[in-house]
Amino acid sequence: MAKNKLILKKYHIRRYKFSDYDEVLNAFFKFQKKADIKTASINFSAIKNRSQKQKELEKFFSSFVKPSDIQYVSVDEELNKIVCFHCFSLVKGGCDFKFVFKNPEYALSSVAIESVRKTMHLFKKKYGPSKMQSYLYKRNNYEKYINFTKKYFNAKECYSNDEFVKVEYEL
Repeated sequence: MAKNKLILKKYHIRRYKFSDYDEVLNAFFKFQKKADIKTASINFSAIKNRSQKQKELEKFFSSFVKPSDIQYVSVDEELNKIVCFHCFSLVKGGCDFKFVFKNPEYALSSVAIESVRKTMHLFKKKYGPSKMQSYLYKRNNYEKYINFTKKYFNAKECYSNDEFVKVEYEL
């Protein structure tokens, strides 16, 4: 595990609240700096001006996360900090698991992975989609990321192009 990272021991899952926005966006900035998600719309690493980069990242985040989406957060019970953000969207015939990220202040642990799995199952139980899918956009360590989703979340690759891989999850 990485040095100086927080270790998640106990958590609870709850719906995202508007009051979470600043904490989630701050964690997303840190996550994006490390992951460097690539999309056709913007190359974040090419933007050198910090305030411009933050504006573009906020716009990018807002383009994924719509008010009509269903969002959850996993919260560290010890520190009351958001560890993971999860965003779902109901679509015809299923659900898009649009976005998930872990706060980079936390180490990747079995408990953090479990929180994502439990959130997926909670969503499925509450909303009952027949299938769940994600579009995994290019990023740093992309192949490792794809393999991670297959290993820990039962993801099955069903389509790919130069920008992303579409996966479906078996819950």
